[in-house]
Amino acid sequence: MFLFNNKRINIDSPVTHNGVTYPNLRDPVTRSELGVIEKPDPVHPDPKLFFWTENEDGSLNITEKSKEIIEQQELGDNANKAQIYLQDTDYLFAVDRHSRLLTEEPERAAEITIKREEAREAIRLFKASQVQL
Repeated sequence: MFLFNNKRINIDSPVTHNGVTYPNLRDPVTRSELGVIEKPDPVHPDPKLFFWTENEDGSLNITEKSKEIIEQQELGDNANKAQIYLQDTDYLFAVDRHSRLLTEEPERAAEITIKREEAREAIRLFKASQVQL
């Protein structure tokens, strides 16, 4: 990260200083003449645990997420994973058996639908129980 007058800059963009416009500041000599300082980029915290905003000088304002927010994110992530795992079985069930069962064995189709919903709920509950803080 490069700082010019205590503000983060992109050395590939034009910069105007004292009425002179520089097309870029890639040249180390020009940077040193203007007082551009190179600093290491800040280490960003884990986005699962913290919110942050970046200041003009490249420093970070870090705020810890509450336990409730983290739990909700984990539950949402687990629900999305469960949905991804269930999509294949839903698709196969619908394409391969649904129309045949409805016409040939309606009682069995209803039984399978109930079992499928129970299995889906079991997967959702299992994934929700895996929330780790």
